[in-house]
Amino acid sequence: MEKNKFNVTYEEYARLKADFEEKERKFEAQLWLDSTLNKFDGLLRENYAKSLHEFSSIVIQHIAELTNAFSGIIYTLDQSEQLLQATSGYAVNVEKLEKRLFRVGEGVVGQAAASAKTLVFENIPAENVEVFFSSAKVNVANIRVIPLIFNEVVYGVLELIFITSLSDTHANLLEKMSRSIATMIESILNNDVNQKLLLDSQEQTDLLRAQEEELRQNLEEIAATQDLMNKQQRELELKETEMYKKIKQVNVEKEALEAKEQQMKATLEKYQQDLDHYKSKDQEILKLQEELARYKKLKSTKAKA
Repeated sequence: MEKNKFNVTYEEYARLKADFEEKERKFEAQLWLDSTLNKFDGLLRENYAKSLHEFSSIVIQHIAELTNAFSGIIYTLDQSEQLLQATSGYAVNVEKLEKRLFRVGEGVVGQAAASAKTLVFENIPAENVEVFFSSAKVNVANIRVIPLIFNEVVYGVLELIFITSLSDTHANLLEKMSRSIATMIESILNNDVNQKLLLDSQEQTDLLRAQEEELRQNLEEIAATQDLMNKQQRELELKETEMYKKIKQVNVEKEALEAKEQQMKATLEKYQQDLDHYKSKDQEILKLQEELARYKKLKSTKAKA
């Protein structure tokens, strides 16, 4: 067997070279994988504050372009309703999908969420699935339905359609990306909940402040009303005192008038008595005058005789 100057056979050299190239390929693939994941994590962090719809739209576009997917859809899971909804799509208008909602366990999307396992469909017959370009139609080579899982909780499903075979490196990348996406969706949902709680708390605070202000105004109005009532009460008491004084004065004046009336009655009675007395005297005088006249007449008669 022929050997070179390093005393290694060509077969051993070829095997060592192949092992080295394989290790180099794996190293470069791992390096690319780590670098791509770091960039992806940076993209996720940059868009953390966006809405779930905006975040999903950016993520699905980035993944589809990175993996050369023909189209893709992100479904997010409503934990309370156990309902998956198409949130955003790449090369797909989710608003025009015939079916946008899947219950957990329903269809391929629902089954991926229920099993928490990636479902892969390869070598699909042309008559079953076809996708269309503007000028041609092509057969689908690969469909991957990947659950988005973080801490053993499913937060959604990623559905990707490929018209070319997917490399193991890209398949591995998608699995790792799915966990990062799930982590960020969990954070966004928690942030939405916290924002809602904060908003509710702020609304409650504003409501309490408004109620407090209303109560303060009511108390001020009550205090003003009480002051007015106290003032009116004092005025009523003063008026009542004045009225008592006036009543007392009127009673005194009334008593004085009654006494004066009694005195006038007594005077009037005495005057009436005097008047009656004078009338009797007048009658006596009249009788005397009559007798005097008769006497004069009789005397005159006697003198003539």
